[in-house]
Amino acid sequence: INPLDLIADADSERYSFVLDAVLQDENVDGVLIIDMMKSTYFRPEYVRVFKEVCQKYDKPVVNVVPGGEDFIKIAEEMRGSGIPCFNTPEKGAEALKSLYLYHTYRERILSEKGFLKRD
Repeated sequence: INPLDLIADADSERYSFVLDAVLQDENVDGVLIIDMMKSTYFRPEYVRVFKEVCQKYDKPVVNVVPGGEDFIKIAEEMRGSGIPCFNTPEKGAEALKSLYLYHTYRERILSEKGFLKRD
């Protein structure tokens, strides 16, 4: 499932369907969305869709919006969604790595202290 191209005419229904399908796959540990759309095509309902779908799963999702002015506009729209937004794919990938490491270390510490039950 790596990568998926939704093409430029993707609407909120397509984003919702694809993001939900990807996140429910047990082989997917996290998602890096790279928004190549211009801010003029970005709709506020995309933030709602991203947030609603992502809240259903315990997996990290990071949004990347390459570019200066577009990044500023879309990052502002995404503020408060709980989905971090970066202006380069490298920063987004580094964020996913950091979230993975945090989760791994947290699980290890909690299980060693007996807070997590093992099957």
